[in-house]
Amino acid sequence: MSFSGLQQDSATYANITEFGGNPENISLGGLSTGAYSSIFQLNYNVRLPNKANRLIKRVYLHSNAVRVQPNDVSSPALEAQVDELLTECGIPTGLSPQGKVDALRQIPSETLIQAVHRMKRHTFRAGTDGDFVNASFLADINSGDFGKLLANQGVDIMLGEVADEATLYRMVNPASDYDSLVVQLSNYYPEKVTKALLQYYTLPITVADKDEWADIGSIIIGDCQVHATIRGFTASLLKTMPEERVLRYRISWRAKALDNWLQPSIGMCHASDIPIWWACGRRAGYEQADLDLVSEWLNTFYQYLCGDKPAWGATGLNMIKELKAEGKVEDMEDANLDKGLEVWNVMIKAQLDLP
Repeated sequence: MSFSGLQQDSATYANITEFGGNPENISLGGLSTGAYSSIFQLNYNVRLPNKANRLIKRVYLHSNAVRVQPNDVSSPALEAQVDELLTECGIPTGLSPQGKVDALRQIPSETLIQAVHRMKRHTFRAGTDGDFVNASFLADINSGDFGKLLANQGVDIMLGEVADEATLYRMVNPASDYDSLVVQLSNYYPEKVTKALLQYYTLPITVADKDEWADIGSIIIGDCQVHATIRGFTASLLKTMPEERVLRYRISWRAKALDNWLQPSIGMCHASDIPIWWACGRRAGYEQADLDLVSEWLNTFYQYLCGDKPAWGATGLNMIKELKAEGKVEDMEDANLDKGLEVWNVMIKAQLDLP
């Protein structure tokens, strides 16, 4: 977790008026890892002792949230990951911490990228340092204390998913057997969470075809990165936040133009909603009817970013605003809520001392 985002927030606050923006109306968000990092940044922001430094008014989380207490920065797991990176870059692991950082800074970017691709622990995530990420981070979310902080400071959250999150995870670093499944899960979750998930899900037989392992791996990661996490995180927020401050969505619609660069069988996979949120569908080949539908969908998002009360419709834990597969925007009952909360509870109980 770098502090570059905080510097960007401060720079935005100081300079956005030069571009016609409002420094008192800063939104933060992103897709996937961008959503993940936004939550930690928001958590840090709402805890700043000086209220004048709390710059974030709302966040939007596309296809990610949080579900684990990050490993401690001095944990064996993170030390092993750093040592693996050093080894792949030809750097001695016995250097001092500052020496390791200095040596890594001398590595060309392309060499560093290639080194990460060779690693088993290839995914770098937040670490609990007691400052930027507090030790009670997950406990505060689960108890509702985090939501209470947001409510007291008038912060809003919008979060959601696409219908087929898992298919992308099947294409990127797929599992091929039990051992590789453990490795891939360990890239995202602490050991105790990985063990709990392996016990919860029905796994293929040991000698199963590698496609079966790829399937179950993508399902687990799709659930735990997005589907289950968004629902559990929402439930925790709503313990102490007003329903109208937590807005949830689902995108099931897929423009025909996506067939030009994503196989139809992939469906509406993780990150395939980029042309929607960035209103760049014209470049992706969207037809006029598609562009009109996207404009309708983005209207409430625009209201949200402006700080207005959006005409969202669906609120609460059981309801969701959906861009349906047939191209209609409707408020829908969340059919996946129970499964999502069940998986969320598996992850939470593996980490917190709960009855």
